[in-house]
Amino acid sequence: MAYEMDTIEIELEALPAELQAAIRAAIDEGARTAVVVDGRRVAGIVPVDEVEMLERHEDEYFAERAEESHAANGDRPGKPLMQVLAEIDAQEYGKATA
Repeated sequence: MAYEMDTIEIELEALPAELQAAIRAAIDEGARTAVVVDGRRVAGIVPVDEVEMLERHEDEYFAERAEESHAANGDRPGKPLMQVLAEIDAQEYGKATA
């Protein structure tokens, strides 16, 4: 395992042997573990409190976007959620909409 700025890095090949220790570190120490493939972080093991915090922030973000849309459009028919998410990606991250 390699340590980098509060995140433990584990190569994918080592994950089976290190998985229990990574989960225990998340439970006992609040540690974060990144699974690395070809030098790139591809997955993570994090304390569930952090996941729940991110979900709350995501819910708040989308609630704010919905309120903004309602304020701008009133009761006019809206767009499907997937279209809205694609437009947000395009606007905020430069991704093309499908």
